Amino acid sequence: MNAKLESLLEILIPESDGHPSAAQAVSISNLISDIANQHNYELIEKMLNSITPDLAELDIEAAETQIRNCEDAFPAEFAALLNAVYIAYYESPKVLKRISEKTGYNINPPQPDGYSLAQFDPELLHNVRAKRPFWKEAHGNS
Repeated sequence: MNAKLESLLEILIPESDGHPSAAQAVSISNLISDIANQHNYELIEKMLNSITPDLAELDIEAAETQIRNCEDAFPAEFAALLNAVYIAYYESPKVLKRISEKTGYNINPPQPDGYSLAQFDPELLHNVRAKRPFWKEAHGNS
């Protein structure tokens, strides 16, 4: 099953332009665990079993046809798998590193260190503070 899933990942997100394929970037065991926590994994397995065992040996057109047939037969399960693959792929350190190298995007999380922010300018609140209150005073249970 893992070999078939790895072949499927290789087709869903192939290696390109220095970016790793999903099969290279995603841990199969973690992916299975993530899917099993969110969905009925027996249905996902049933979907995967509908794909030919020799998916890796097929030419790309035949493999894509197999995958489209699988998606047509199991739309909810396929969507769940695809969503889990996308999340795992774009959280992968290998992929984040490549995105950072290519775009200069900061891949570090905003917490716990946070992003650098310019010093707050209290003058930005001048107009708001100059307005009269536009709310009603609360009366009663205070």
